[in-house]
Amino acid sequence: MSKRVTSAASGLRNELVATARTASALIDGDKHEQLTASGDDKSELYVEIKAQLKAIKAANPKIRYIYTMVKTEKANMWEFIVDAEENPELMSYLGDPFDVSSYPEMQLAFEKPTADTEITTDKWGNWLSGYAPIHDRNGEAVAIVGIDMSANAVKEIIREDQRDLLIPIGILLLLSAVIGFSAASRISRAITSMLDAAKRIAEGDYDQRIQVQTTDEFGELAASLNTMAKNISERVGSLAGTAIVDGLTDLNNHRYFQERLDVEIKRAERYNRQLALLMIDVDGFARFNAINGHVLGDSALKKIADIIKDCSRETDITARYSGEEFVVVMPEADEREAMMAAARIAMMVATQQFNTKHNISIPITVSIGITHYPKYGENSKGLIDTACEALAEAKRLGPNSIAYPKSHGSATADTTFEPRNNQPSDEVIINAVFSLAKAVDARDHYTHRHSEFVARYSAALGRALGLDDKDVTNLSIAGLLHDIGKIGVPDAVLNKLDTLTNDEWSYIDRHPVLGADIVRHLSGLREVVKTILHHHEKYDGSGYPDGMVGEEIPLKARIVSVVDSYHAMISDRPYRAGLSHNQATVELRRCRETQFDPRLVDKFIELLEKEHALNERQGTRITNKNSASA
Repeated sequence: MSKRVTSAASGLRNELVATARTASALIDGDKHEQLTASGDDKSELYVEIKAQLKAIKAANPKIRYIYTMVKTEKANMWEFIVDAEENPELMSYLGDPFDVSSYPEMQLAFEKPTADTEITTDKWGNWLSGYAPIHDRNGEAVAIVGIDMSANAVKEIIREDQRDLLIPIGILLLLSAVIGFSAASRISRAITSMLDAAKRIAEGDYDQRIQVQTTDEFGELAASLNTMAKNISERVGSLAGTAIVDGLTDLNNHRYFQERLDVEIKRAERYNRQLALLMIDVDGFARFNAINGHVLGDSALKKIADIIKDCSRETDITARYSGEEFVVVMPEADEREAMMAAARIAMMVATQQFNTKHNISIPITVSIGITHYPKYGENSKGLIDTACEALAEAKRLGPNSIAYPKSHGSATADTTFEPRNNQPSDEVIINAVFSLAKAVDARDHYTHRHSEFVARYSAALGRALGLDDKDVTNLSIAGLLHDIGKIGVPDAVLNKLDTLTNDEWSYIDRHPVLGADIVRHLSGLREVVKTILHHHEKYDGSGYPDGMVGEEIPLKARIVSVVDSYHAMISDRPYRAGLSHNQATVELRRCRETQFDPRLVDKFIELLEKEHALNERQGTRITNKNSASA
């Protein structure tokens, strides 16, 4: 599509969405619901709402039709309620049915304002339509308003392109008639070649090119025809592209997702490969919209879509499934890869700063359901059904959750945990943990491998204290993720060389809370939430976020605190060199009973001394000058 076609179509869609949103805000949802229930097109309510629609139409001459519709109990069958049209032959009457099966964007209208991506052509002209939900006093969508505007201008631009192409084709036809096809000359062969290609182009094969190796008038004519065919091919291709792209998020739309899922399943079947499907839903988005309005809501959806795209592989198919639901098709992805992708998306959304009204901080999280071919479904319907089932299970677990279909897999007899049938494998969880930890370390040049150090020595200290294998494993995971909340700290603050301001320190102070929120509902990580949340508490009660005292602080959090602080002291920072091992242990002892649990300090130093003695006997020495902590 040429720039003017793209601009015309995109501009019309944007105008339709804005106009529909404005119109829906002017219609009283409760009154509309009363009218729907009564079914009386002679009532005062009908007259009142029709007058409102007519006023909206009069205020915008571009509107050809404006109407309201509601859903019925029958799938994809809606009913007209009020139509502003006065002509009895054109008007849709209250209760008239309408099948929306062929209008995917219209089907999303109860979720949010949207517009068609394809032009509808009938005997009255060419049309694009926009839609928006009508809400009652409780914020529930009870109807939609639809607006039709003429798309004749867009169609005319395409027709102009086609007319331009007919000119050189006409010249070729004229030349062929003059010269005749029977002449066995170079000229007749050139014209025959051009005419044959021109006919194919005229029939719609815009990728056809004329092969004429001359520099005379015939060569110029062939080059001109090839250029026109190329331009139209690009325009038509771009027009087709807009039909598969969601207008708000720039992800693929629902229709394209369905088509590609079928293709990828067939490919996976043919080559005996796996395929993963992620179903993603924005938690509490209706509340976000109610507080901040649809403009900021749209902005948030666009940002979430960008995150999903950035967290996906080039071979993945990302699409908007419905209002605030997204899907990712992952060809040849196993459980580990799918879980890591889901964890990245959940983490990045949870730590993202979204624009809100009055700069009020409202966190946004997503819940994600994961399914696989052929394990949970052997066709597109089966995969979508189990993805929805997995998403429902994630929703049941709470915001920021990731789950597999609950009804699949084998449950275990262990009833002290969530049933394993909806949980990923231990290997998947551990790999996801490593992925998250590396994402944190990668953002701070001075925390390279810091998380690995804290994980290793926290586990070693826990083992030295006699903790069981389960607690030691959880200590290792908590050590890896103790600073995961720093994902929400701006880079400028994280890597600042000068002293931090009070506002900048507030970012640092809140990272344990943010980190705990990130992993709180992530399947398999609930055991480490308290450790992450409280690893900056101090033994004398002067720490944060809750000011806990002594043994009120969870044991594993006290362990991570000691190891984390030691590694911070021996590591170089841009504003100071790291302390030696001896200097750091002196500092640990100095802070016994104030910052640290004295028993843990003594045990940790004993552990380090044994390791250093062993290393010296073996002629080796461990240094950590490339790592640091805040």
